[in-house]
This record gives sequence, structure tokens and C-alpha cells, in this order.
Amino acid sequence: MLLYSIILSSKPIKTPLPCLMISAIVWLAAATGNAQITYLSDSRSFSSSGDLSPDGNPNMTYYSHSGGWSYSASPSAPYADFSGGVGGSASLVEDYTRDLEQWANSWNIYGGGGQYSSLNAQGLHYQSSVGIQGNEVRGDGLSEFPATFSAWSSLAVSFSVSSPVTYEATVNGNDDDWTTFGFGSLSSAKQGTLFGFNGEVGGPMGEGLFYTGLLLPGDVYTLSITEEAGWDRDPEDLASSYLDVTFEVPEPSVTGLAGIAGISFLLLRFRSQSNRSQTTPE
Repeated sequence: MLLYSIILSSKPIKTPLPCLMISAIVWLAAATGNAQITYLSDSRSFSSSGDLSPDGNPNMTYYSHSGGWSYSASPSAPYADFSGGVGGSASLVEDYTRDLEQWANSWNIYGGGGQYSSLNAQGLHYQSSVGIQGNEVRGDGLSEFPATFSAWSSLAVSFSVSSPVTYEATVNGNDDDWTTFGFGSLSSAKQGTLFGFNGEVGGPMGEGLFYTGLLLPGDVYTLSITEEAGWDRDPEDLASSYLDVTFEVPEPSVTGLAGIAGISFLLLRFRSQSNRSQTTPE
């Protein structure tokens, strides 16, 4: 509005040009400063569980079990920084008789994960990771590894903006060859899905993806992110995955503001010279 009023004004400009230039910069900074995120809802959580269970061998004469874990957490308050995670272990020993001989199996597992996420007026950052490692201390080679493991990390926030603003989103992640899913999307109440990513067993979870677009006032946006992991077979060696998402509305750079102010200066100068030429006697 300031630039249009300067250009279209039919009256000579008497305000010193440096003052008008400074006013333009201040106005532009104030306008872009309003282009921030206003959060409307916040739902984030992390949970994980793991254990070893007897395989139900009918000839089992003895078993010993220890450990196991079950954990869940969420932010202490809406829009607060969140850091929640767990690490746990379990062990199991089975003795049984087969073909008049004594046999024994012994297993250990270690696993867990966590989420870190933060929200602010310029965007949000989300990180989650899960992993499990198991080893068979001794076994008959016939019994399956009786491990169960699961982890779930999620974020779902809705927000609006007060003025048009460009968003930028980066997604990085990876997973090992096991049952892992990482997916997410940005949707608009008026426009539908703006972008989405999805990765699963044995593939990258949106590794190195970049998205950009325009957010408009009067609309409601929802960003959803989920990482899910499960294991119901032999967890040989280490299986792990992580997901890292950054979503932001970048602040205008000083260079950009200076460039716009420079254009304003040229327009002001042109208008001033034009006014002087119109008032010069013939």
C-alpha cells in the first residue's frame, strides 16, 4: 500500500527521500513479521514396548524371564517442547526335554527409541528414532526367536497464518530391512493435500525430500508425521530407523528488504523528478 500511494499520488512529495526509504523498510518488516504461524491444535506422542515370551513348547521343564518394557509419553502442555524416549531390555531362558535329552534356549533383546519436537511461530522441528537388537545366546536351532517389539511416534498440528507466506519443508530419514513405516503430509482445509511422503520396509523414509509452497490467511493447515516400527521375528544384529522433518516459514532476509527498499528509492526519486518537471515554469 505504501508503494502504491507513493506512485499514484498526484501531489508533490515533500518528505525527504531518506525518511521515506526508512519508512518503507519499517513497513515491509512489520508486514512480513505478521506472517507467522498461529497454532490451533497440537497432538504429539511416543510409545514403545518390547519383551520375550516363552514359545509354549509342551516339553518345557523350566523357564526364567526378566525385563521387558512398556512406555508412553506426550508433551507436558500443548505447544511445549517435547523430549520423550525409552530404552529397555529383556532376557529369557527355556529348558525342555526332547527325545529324552535336555535342551536349553536363551535369548536377549535391547530396544527403544524416542521423539524430540518443538513448535514456534516460524515453524517446527520433529525428530524420532527407534531400534532393536537381539541375540541368541544358545539354542537348538529349531525354536523361533520369541521377541515382540513395537514403537510409535506421531505429530499432528493444525495452524493458520495471518498473511500470505511461503513455507519450506525438508524430510530426511532411513530404515533398515525390517517392519518400519515413516510417513507424513501437509493438508489444507480448502485445497486438500499439499504434499506427502511415505517410506516402508527396506527403503528410505522420504530421504532428502524438499517441499515449498504458499500458505494463505483464512485457511487451516494440518501437518501430520508418523513413524511406526514393529518386530515379530528374529531381530538379528541391529535394526534401526530415524525420521527428521523441518517445517518453517523463513523470515525475510535483510538483503531482500534492502532490495525492495532500493526499488522504493528509485520510484520515489522518479516521482520527485516528475513532480519538479510539472511545476517548472515554461
